[in-house]
Amino acid sequence: MPFISSAILYNKDSNTKVKNNEYLEFPISLDLGNYNYLNDINNLNKDIISEYNLKEIVIHEGTADAGHYYILTKDKNP
Repeated sequence: MPFISSAILYNKDSNTKVKNNEYLEFPISLDLGNYNYLNDINNLNKDIISEYNLKEIVIHEGTADAGHYYILTKDKNP
């Protein structure tokens, strides 16, 4: 499951695109079991995968109108 944070935002007041330069940090391993709407109160859905491990990061360098993307990928055999 990809986690996506948009790098480009739209400013309604100025009618322009703005790059989001906020710092984001998330853990290497993330358990979303408490937030999965398919997990019911009785915990009957035990087959649902809710733990995810970070494998890639997509980075944008540039402005809201131009730039380059590059990807950092975790080595499968560290």
